[in-house]
Amino acid sequence: MQTGVLSSENLAQVLRGIAQKRKQGILEVTNGEQVLQIMFVAGKIVEAFQSLDQALQEIITKIGAAGVLPADFSSIATNYAELFVQLEHEGCVLDLDEYKVVIKQRILGELYNLNLPAGAFYSFKVQMVEIEDEFMPTISVGQLLLDLVSLKDDEQKFYETFPSDHAVRLTDDLEGNGIEEGFLLHALKSHVHPAEIEAACMLSTFHFREVLLSLFTRGFVTVRQVDEEDVAEESRSLDDIVAALEGGIDTEVESFDLDSIELLAPTPAVPDRQVDIEQVTVIGEHVQAQNCRNPVQEEVVEAVRISRLGVLNARLLQADWVPGLLVLLFLFFALFTPFLSW
Repeated sequence: MQTGVLSSENLAQVLRGIAQKRKQGILEVTNGEQVLQIMFVAGKIVEAFQSLDQALQEIITKIGAAGVLPADFSSIATNYAELFVQLEHEGCVLDLDEYKVVIKQRILGELYNLNLPAGAFYSFKVQMVEIEDEFMPTISVGQLLLDLVSLKDDEQKFYETFPSDHAVRLTDDLEGNGIEEGFLLHALKSHVHPAEIEAACMLSTFHFREVLLSLFTRGFVTVRQVDEEDVAEESRSLDDIVAALEGGIDTEVESFDLDSIELLAPTPAVPDRQVDIEQVTVIGEHVQAQNCRNPVQEEVVEAVRISRLGVLNARLLQADWVPGLLVLLFLFFALFTPFLSW
């Protein structure tokens, strides 16, 4: 068994020694209370985790953050194969090759985040390693060491190109050149801030930065500072829409004098629509399909559909002849009821 103190200075030497001799076994790195197991087969890294349960949960978290998994998903899987079967059963859109990339990116994340500020103890034991061959990657030690150097060197360049207060947007709707780029493009369609994009792209930090910088260099993404005044204006506009909607409902739906209902559009792209109350009463259920094209309008029309009977009653009470008819009916029953009983 090989043991010693592992630091940032001798990390490359220890890893190269295992790789050059094509050893098979487990390298345990103990840093405080954390113990990271790095598994080698023929001198290449095939797995790295603190525990398998934690590794499986990290994969679920990554896939869930990408929005391709139900929010209430829970798993009792004990290995990668069982988790993949369960993901397929739950309707996850990842195929086998994409799932294997997620596993590899999780392992790389563990290796990139290996923090050795004050040194740690390590031990390497030669032994047979049980792995799931179908799902496990083979990671070259030489490539890992190059990635670690690039990750540190490119950090300043990345943050200069993509400041945290800037928005990153696609310039065109394009397909990914490979699985990793496809993951990032999927995240860019629903997120604009660098930190949010990284959390949703299922990639390790190094590959996230590498792919995003590549897209920027090729002109497929733009970076623009987010103006706080624009954000405040958008918030005020939303408040105005909500206030106008509430006012419209109070004055148009709750009053007896209902000649029309104004459907308020949540964005300028959807024009205001006028729906006659007689039309609402006649076609009922079909109003939502014919006249509504956005959630706010659907809510208003749904409220009108539910209460259209109440609107009809209100109109009847407004008519001039209704009170007189009620008085005549009352007098009729008051005069003739005694004769009927007699």
